[in-house]
Amino acid sequence: MPENISKVQRWPDLIAYLIGRHFPVPVEELMERLPAYARDWRSGGETVRASVRRKFERDKDELREMGIPLETVTYSINYGREEAQGYRITKKNLYLPYLRLLRKEARSGRPLDRRLQRNSY
Repeated sequence: MPENISKVQRWPDLIAYLIGRHFPVPVEELMERLPAYARDWRSGGETVRASVRRKFERDKDELREMGIPLETVTYSINYGREEAQGYRITKKNLYLPYLRLLRKEARSGRPLDRRLQRNSY
């Protein structure tokens, strides 16, 4: 496993994990399942876990700033006797921000990948 996973690698992993779920995902599951967080989360002490959680919070805030509709959701567990918080990205809400990101890149003057140029209108 790579020593440091960059945020450019973490973001798509987080998006892909959340968009594939039908129910909100608790943060503990994200920490256990996503490679960018899991290694340190599992092997680290309290200080390391706090650092991993801050990394996730930064990633979440940056994705939201880019227009990714990452929602924090409160939901019921244990037959409605308890509440929990989780995260989700609804597929129908992700489409338009994705197009906006492509257009923004096109205006920046940087060359786009040919596959992206064909798909941006």
